[in-house]
Amino acid sequence: MAVVAAQLFQAAPSFASSFQVNPVKLSLSPDKATTSLSIGNDTGDEVGIRVSALRWTQVAGKDVYAPADDLIASPPIFMLEPHGKQLIRLGLRRRTPGAAYRVIVEEIPNEKASGTGIKVALRLNLPLYIEAETEGAPELRWSAWQDATGATVLQARNDGTAHSQILSITAMGSDGRQIAATKDMGVVLPGSARRWTLKTPTDIPAELVVTSSRGKVRSKVVVEQP
Repeated sequence: MAVVAAQLFQAAPSFASSFQVNPVKLSLSPDKATTSLSIGNDTGDEVGIRVSALRWTQVAGKDVYAPADDLIASPPIFMLEPHGKQLIRLGLRRRTPGAAYRVIVEEIPNEKASGTGIKVALRLNLPLYIEAETEGAPELRWSAWQDATGATVLQARNDGTAHSQILSITAMGSDGRQIAATKDMGVVLPGSARRWTLKTPTDIPAELVVTSSRGKVRSKVVVEQP
């Protein structure tokens, strides 16, 4: 279970709302029409919650979000009693295996909340993955090039049927020594590509050591242009 709280650290008085969300990563398996999300209120105040969805795709190596009308949250808007809980059901009007969404859970500011000072409204952005009909796995192909500024760009293209969550990347030179690294995390969706830019100026690497949620692998790099 994830407990999410926000607070503004300022000279002015402030107070924070807090609610629990479980799970923080959602998936819809082929044998199920719906999945669920539990939201709990940790405060002594009534909290208004809105749940919506965005379609998540990747274009030119970047994440793109767009309004989605095919993923339904029930209930989409509700009041959560003090220390109460609410179960949200999420279902699809039409199913696209390998598709991905972002489920947005946001607090509706409550002008009547107790306390004085700055009110902090929370907004969570949770991933939801639509699993393929048969159990799949990511298949990443890595390429690299230098952009107009001379920075090295790494791209992972996923030819598999499942997403890959990248946790860190270490770039290795042709002599086997580390030349750069990044801990910028990101997800590569099926049939899509995602890019990373190495902040440290470096030559194009010959090999990468990639740590993902599935473990650590070494991958060769193809030099190309986007």
